[in-house]
Amino acid sequence: MRFEDECDTEFNGRIKRHSCTIHRLQTAVRVFEKDDKLEPIIKKARIIVKTFRMSQVATGEFLKATGLTLIADISTRCNSTMLLMRRLDEVREPVKEIMARHLKIPGLTPGEWLIIKFIIRPLEKFNTVTDKLSADKEATIHRVPFYLHGLVRHLESVRDALLKLDFPSFHIENPFDEVILAIDSELSRMPGYVIDDRNPKFDAVYIASTFLHRKLRLTLPQRLSRLASRWLSLKKYSVVCGTHARNIARIDCTEREQ
Repeated sequence: MRFEDECDTEFNGRIKRHSCTIHRLQTAVRVFEKDDKLEPIIKKARIIVKTFRMSQVATGEFLKATGLTLIADISTRCNSTMLLMRRLDEVREPVKEIMARHLKIPGLTPGEWLIIKFIIRPLEKFNTVTDKLSADKEATIHRVPFYLHGLVRHLESVRDALLKLDFPSFHIENPFDEVILAIDSELSRMPGYVIDDRNPKFDAVYIASTFLHRKLRLTLPQRLSRLASRWLSLKKYSVVCGTHARNIARIDCTEREQ
């Protein structure tokens, strides 16, 4: 609470949870889900899950084998596609066995299962960040730069891992090159004003609130730390000047009344 009180004082009580950041992250997720090369595989996975859930025999046998159920894709739920695909990937062997016995629909090829695994990796990070920034009991604006920088680094690690995969051995091309670039572009366009001080819409309030947090300030690059420190100093100066001006005005009014 001491940190939040400090933030309230510093930003005149206006520092609250910024849900707009979450909505912007979901926009980037939709770019991923609507990619021309990935969408057919995602659609195929959805059909498998929907058909599975509609079959009492398949669902019963699956529940008996795993103690789990497949997760439906709900459009109004954040990161719903990731949750569906992560569960599907976790139980791929029972799913394949039960499909072969009971369901007359096309299954996923080995190459498509590989693609699903790498669809999950970036979306899982988006899910984690969304959960962290959705906290209802604390101001989370000071965490936004930390998580967004982590998201950018995670996408870089996914891109590096994809370069090491032998997609031709699965008779497919790497379908991720364009979509990773598209997400990078979306992150620069949407929440870039949080982490990129060269962005025309850069808002220093985010890094300033991070700078006020004793532990998280260590995660800021040196350049942004200096910028946050200067921003806070200027804000304090403007507050002092504003208070001084108001006091002078009060004195002036009092003298005129006398």
